[in-house]
Amino acid sequence: MNIHQFKRSAKFLLWLEPLVLLTMVYTFWFPSNYPAPYGEPIDRAQFAWLVLFVPIFMLLRFIAYGRLWSRTPLEFWLIGLIVVGWLNLQTAEGILNRQIAPYPTRGIFMLMRPLLGLALVVYLMETARAQKSMLIPLLWMLALGFAAGIIALGTTQWVTKAAAINAITDSMPRFTLRPFIDSFNPNELAGALAWLTPLLAGLMLYPWSRGKRILRGLSAAAFILLFAALFLGQSRFAITGVILGLGGIALFIVPRGLPRYTAVAGVVVIILLQAALFLNIFPPPSNQTAPATTGISARDESSFNRRFDIWRSALDIVIDHPLTGAGINTFRTGDVRRDYPVVTYDFDCPQTTGCPRVLPHAHNELLQLGADLGIPGLIIFIGWHVATAYMLWRCWRSGDQGARVVAVSVATGLLAHIVFSMGDAITLWDRFYFVHWLLIGLAAGQYVLMRLNYSDTES
Repeated sequence: MNIHQFKRSAKFLLWLEPLVLLTMVYTFWFPSNYPAPYGEPIDRAQFAWLVLFVPIFMLLRFIAYGRLWSRTPLEFWLIGLIVVGWLNLQTAEGILNRQIAPYPTRGIFMLMRPLLGLALVVYLMETARAQKSMLIPLLWMLALGFAAGIIALGTTQWVTKAAAINAITDSMPRFTLRPFIDSFNPNELAGALAWLTPLLAGLMLYPWSRGKRILRGLSAAAFILLFAALFLGQSRFAITGVILGLGGIALFIVPRGLPRYTAVAGVVVIILLQAALFLNIFPPPSNQTAPATTGISARDESSFNRRFDIWRSALDIVIDHPLTGAGINTFRTGDVRRDYPVVTYDFDCPQTTGCPRVLPHAHNELLQLGADLGIPGLIIFIGWHVATAYMLWRCWRSGDQGARVVAVSVATGLLAHIVFSMGDAITLWDRFYFVHWLLIGLAAGQYVLMRLNYSDTES
């Protein structure tokens, strides 16, 4: 077998990569080494061997194209994430028979999801480069948008945040497909929807080729599903972020003139409607008791006050353990909660559940990273966001219309989630965080494609 046959065989085997990654997304969805009674029927640690496919596909890519991955400003930070995560685990397990980190680790399996994330970034980036097109990466995001919208509308545990929309959520059909699809907390789903909703809104404006313009309509349908689920869930931080994202899309990629004025007017209508719901201006349905006064509800006020206590708990961890934090995803564990209690949450419990209840995260992504990985983790987190922002800016400045649409769509999705993460969090180790890595992969793919097109033009 000569070198050309080796390359053809490697390219053929690379078509298996998306199937393996889909399998990893599914199996890594479930917890690892999680204490009862919160355990799931599947432990993702049983599927840790799937991580071995990551270097295998990199080797195949090297044989086929002569590279492990394309060079971008991201690579230092993403490799650094794995290194810092591994070192964090070592400090908890003991270096030279000395435990440096304050709490025991939950194990090396906590790095499975970040490794999956890096594999997703490389796949989308290299697919765009190999195909010399963003079509396949964007089709994956379109399919995910539809799936996320349908799942969110059909499985969310709707809670009473705005009495005026309870009649809608109470009458909506529900479905489950266990163990993968069960009921979801609306705030958890809102974090994923914050990434996807502006992205799909932007894809409505992507310059699809003549034979693929139906994808514009499908993008619009996916956006409607996503926004409906987000709006009904009433995660205020996520909705605020998405409104800002939609405003950015209206100002930067919607054509000037009447289309832009219409888009801006639509964003203003959403703002007014959300403000009315937040201030309890709309009367509740006739079968519900009206609130005594309009204005911010007692539930909202209590939620904001509690967040300050949670943030203080996370900040105390960072101050006490600046190099290691408490350890990867240990914020919720009993030892950490005992040492850094949030009295208004840990011991102020509903009668239906009793105490103690699990405080899942720090309700702020930066503080969560600091509590998990210390200041080194914060530096890595900020670093890959700055690198991504740089790539998107380059695509906006130097790319064609398609690159500009992708740049703004990804940027607004990331912005929406950043706003969400100021008062809530999908942690780096969470099952939904793969959505973030897909957006990073889109940014990297468009950046690499833009550089190739620019090089071709220069030559």
